[in-house]
Amino acid sequence: MKRRSLAERLFRGLLRFYPKKLCDDYEWEMIELLRRRQADSSRPVRFLAAVLADAVTGAVRAQLWRLRSHFQLARSRGRRRRPTTLRHDLVLALRRVRSRPGFSGIVLTVLALGIGANTAIFSVVYGVLLRPLGVEHPESVAVVGLHRADDPSDGMGFFPEHLERLQEQIADDGGVEQLAAFLPGSATLEGQGPAEELGTALAVDGGFFTLLGARPILGRTFGPDAVIEDRRGEVCVLSEGLWRRRFGADPGILGRELLLDGQSTRVVGVMADGLPLPFSGVDLWIPQGWDTEDPSLFGRLRVLARMDQGISMAVAEERLRQSVDHLAASVPRLSGYTVTLTSLRDQLVGHAKPTLYLATAGVGLMLLLACANVGGLLLAQAAARSQEMRLRRALGAGTGQLASQLLAESLLLALLGGASGVALALGLHRLLLSSASGLIPRLHEVRLDLNALAFAAAVSILTGIAAALVPLLGGRGRTARLSSSGRAGRRWIEPRTLLVSGQVALAVTLSLGAILMVRSLLHLNAVDPGFDGRGVVGARIYLDSDAYSTDSEQARYFQQLVGAAEALPGVVSAGATSGLPMDPRTLDYQLAYTLPEDPERKRQAYFRTVTPGYLETLRIPLLRGRTLGPQDRPESTTVALVNESFAARTWPGQDPVGKSFSIYSGKRRLTVVGVVGNVRFSGPAEGERAEFFVPHSQFSYTTMTLVARFEGRPPDAALLTRTVLELDPSHPAHSTLSLESLELQTTARHRFLTRLLTALSVLAFGLSAAGLFGLLSGWVAERRGEFAIRIALGARSHNIALRVLLLGLGTVGAGSAVGFLGVRLLDRLVLPFLFGVASADVPSMASALLVALGLVALASLAPALRAARVQPMRALGKD
Repeated sequence: MKRRSLAERLFRGLLRFYPKKLCDDYEWEMIELLRRRQADSSRPVRFLAAVLADAVTGAVRAQLWRLRSHFQLARSRGRRRRPTTLRHDLVLALRRVRSRPGFSGIVLTVLALGIGANTAIFSVVYGVLLRPLGVEHPESVAVVGLHRADDPSDGMGFFPEHLERLQEQIADDGGVEQLAAFLPGSATLEGQGPAEELGTALAVDGGFFTLLGARPILGRTFGPDAVIEDRRGEVCVLSEGLWRRRFGADPGILGRELLLDGQSTRVVGVMADGLPLPFSGVDLWIPQGWDTEDPSLFGRLRVLARMDQGISMAVAEERLRQSVDHLAASVPRLSGYTVTLTSLRDQLVGHAKPTLYLATAGVGLMLLLACANVGGLLLAQAAARSQEMRLRRALGAGTGQLASQLLAESLLLALLGGASGVALALGLHRLLLSSASGLIPRLHEVRLDLNALAFAAAVSILTGIAAALVPLLGGRGRTARLSSSGRAGRRWIEPRTLLVSGQVALAVTLSLGAILMVRSLLHLNAVDPGFDGRGVVGARIYLDSDAYSTDSEQARYFQQLVGAAEALPGVVSAGATSGLPMDPRTLDYQLAYTLPEDPERKRQAYFRTVTPGYLETLRIPLLRGRTLGPQDRPESTTVALVNESFAARTWPGQDPVGKSFSIYSGKRRLTVVGVVGNVRFSGPAEGERAEFFVPHSQFSYTTMTLVARFEGRPPDAALLTRTVLELDPSHPAHSTLSLESLELQTTARHRFLTRLLTALSVLAFGLSAAGLFGLLSGWVAERRGEFAIRIALGARSHNIALRVLLLGLGTVGAGSAVGFLGVRLLDRLVLPFLFGVASADVPSMASALLVALGLVALASLAPALRAARVQPMRALGKD
C-alpha cells in the first residue's frame, strides 16, 4: 500500500471541520485533486503551507455556506407556513361562520343558553359567597355560641358578668385576641317628621367596631371612651340606608342631635349598607354599658370573637372552650355549658350555601350538555367536511394546521356565544334576583361586574376548547374508516352516539331532580301548619321599657291595643303574641321546665306569651280544657296552655289539664288549663315541637306582634299601623306583615329551585332531542344505500323503521341509566331539599323515564319514517 504524504495526512485531518454532507459527497474528489497538485509542485514546503491555508479557509466558507442555506430554508418554510397563523385561522373561521348561518345560529343559541345561565348564577354565587365582607380579616372573626354540652339545641346568650371575666380569662389562655358583645333591640326615632321605630338598632360595647375593623363612609365610629357605665351612650352611628331614607344623604348629619327613645343622641358616623356588622340590615349602632344587675340582659348578650392571627377556628374554639370551663368553676350559671365558634361568613350566608350549590350544579350540568351538543354538531360537520380535510392534507396541510383551524372555528363560535350569553345573563340576572328576594342574603351586593364578565370569558374559552376536542379526537378514527366515496363503515358505537347518550344522561339528571323537587313541594303544600293564616295581618311592636317600665303598664298598653284593633272595620278577632309562627323576626326560644314530682330533671319547651284572642285569631284549635281569657289576671293563679307534643312528652297517656310544672328554676309554677293543637312554627318542613302559652297579663313582654283577622273585606295592615300610632304617637309599629306571605316564604327555597330545575330540564330535553334527531338523521343518511338493498331483498318498511327506533331507544336507555346514577351520586346536594320523597323515589324515576321515552318518540319519528320510505331504485341509482 502506498504511503500517504504529510500534506495528505494533514488535509484528511482538516476535512473533519467541513460539513459532513460535503465530505460524504466530495471527499474522494478533493483528495485526488490534492495528489495531482502535489505531483506538479516542485516546492514541498510552499505546497504544504498553501494546502493548510486553503483547507482552513475552505472549512470556514463551507460552514458559513451551510448556515446560510439553513436559514434561507427556514425562512422559506416560514413564508409557506405564514398563512396558518392564528390571525389567518380566525379570518377563515369567521368566513366559515358567515357561510353557514343556520348551523352557526344553532350553535350560538346553545352556547348562549349554557354560558348565560352559568354567568347569571356565578354573579349570585360571587356576590353572596365570595365577595369581600368589608370587615378587616373576616376569616378571623367568629360568632360565639353558648349551649349545654349535652344538648346543642339548648342555647342561651351571655350574661354581662360572663363577658367581663371571660375577657380576663382569654388574655391568659390565648387563641382569641378580643371579644365584643352586642344586643339586638329597637329605638324610636322622633323629630323631623313622624316617629319611626328602628327595630334593628344594636347596643354594642366599646370594642365592637375595633374588633370588626370596618370603616365608615362618613365620620367615625366610637370606642370604649363612648361607653357610659350601666347605661346607653350619647353618640350613635347610622346606617347608609337610614341616612339616605330619613335625612336625604345630608353630609351635615355629623354632629346633629337626634331624639332616640326620648334621649338626645349625637351622630358621629355613617356606615355603608351591606356590611355585616354583625349582620346586614342594621339601622344604627349605640354604645352601651352593660349593667350586671339588669335582669333584662341576663342570658341575652351575643358575642363576637376575633382570633389570633395564624390560629385556626378549631384551635381557637378549643381554647375558648377551656376558658369557659375555667370560668364555670366560679360561675354556677355556666356549669354544664360549652361554646362553639361559627365564622362570620357562615353565620351570614351559611344557610344559603346548599341552595346556591344545587343551583350551580344544575346550571353546570346545563353547560356540560351545551358543550356536548355543540361537540356533536361540530363532529357532524367534521364528518361532512372529511373530503375537504383529506384534500387539504393531500395538498400538504399537517395535522397541527387542521387542528388549529378547527380550534379557531370552535373558539370563535364560543366567544360569540359567550357575548350572546352575557346579553342573556342580564335578563336572567334580574329574574334570579326577583325570584330569590328574601331567600338569599346579600342580594343587594349581587351585580354583573368585571368578575362576572371575566368568568363568562373564561367559560367561553374553555367551552370552545372542549367542544373542539370532540371532533379532533372523535373524528380521527372516523376519518381513517372512510372510503374513497366518503361512506362510513358500519359501527353503532361512535363518538356522536356517546355524546348524545351523555346529553340524555344530563337531561335525565336534571329532569329527575326537577320531578323530585315538584313532589317535595306538593308534599310541603299538603302539610297542615296547625293554624289558618288566610286574611290575617300583623304589626310588629317594640315597646320602650323606659316609657312603659312596669308589667301593669305593658299589659294595659297591649290590652288597649288589641281592643282598638278588634274595633276596626272588617276585623273579627285580634290578639298579640311574643312569637308568631313562620316570622323570621319573631322571638323564638326555649325555657327549661321541671315537674313537681321530678324537680331535678330539666326538660325544654318553647315559650310564648299571648293575649286573649290570639289563638282564636289564628284558629289554633283548643283540644281540651279552656283557653286564656280576661279571668287570668296578674293576681290570679299562674296558668298555661300546652300543645299536644308538650302533653304527650310530659304526661303520656294522661289528661294534662289541672297538672302543673315550673319554670325559671322553680320560681314560677304554672297550672295547665287547656291543650291546643300543634303548630309547625318554622314551616311545614319542620317537625312538631313542644310549646306552652302563658297570658301576657302574667308574663309581660315589650316585644310583641299584633295580629288581626279580616273577613268580608281585604286585609289591611295599614289600619293596624294607624291604630298603633293613635294609641301612642311616640311608639309607632316597626313593620307590618301578612301571615299568608309568611307561609309562602317558608317554601320559597323549594319553589325557587323547582322553577330553576324545571326550566333547565325543559331546555336540556330540548337540546337532547335535537342531538338525538341529528344523530339518527345522520345515521339514516349514511345507511340509505344499505336500507335500499334490504328493501329490495324483501325487508319490510316497519322493520327498517324499527332499527332506527331501536338505535334511539338504546342511546336514550344508556343515557337514562347514567342519569339515574348521577342523581344517586348527588345525594348530598339533593337530600336537604327533599320532603316526603327519597332520591331513589320510584314514581319520580318512572316519570323521568316516561319523559325520556317521549324524547325517543319525538326525535326518532321523522328519521324512522325517512328510512322506511327509502326507494331502492332511486337510492341505488344515486349510489
